Amino acid sequence: MIINTLITYKIGTLIIGQNQEWIQEIKLVKKNNQNFVQIPHGKLIEMLSYKAKMVGIKVILTEESYTSIASFMDNDKIPVYKNGEKN
Repeated sequence: MIINTLITYKIGTLIIGQNQEWIQEIKLVKKNNQNFVQIPHGKLIEMLSYKAKMVGIKVILTEESYTSIASFMDNDKIPVYKNGEKN
């Protein structure tokens, strides 16, 4: 459905935010935590990338820490989190 929507609106680039191991750090009620952690985000990204490339859509994976700081409208660059450094 996602790839079909991109095709319908003639979108040529799919940008996927990815944050390694972010899902392991959440603090939810035990039942919700178990359900959420089991979502196969890696598999979803893999399948979206595969299907997008099949129809000629460029895929960009971006580390998404601090994305709420950056503004698309202001053409801000997205800062990249580096362990041990303050951004």
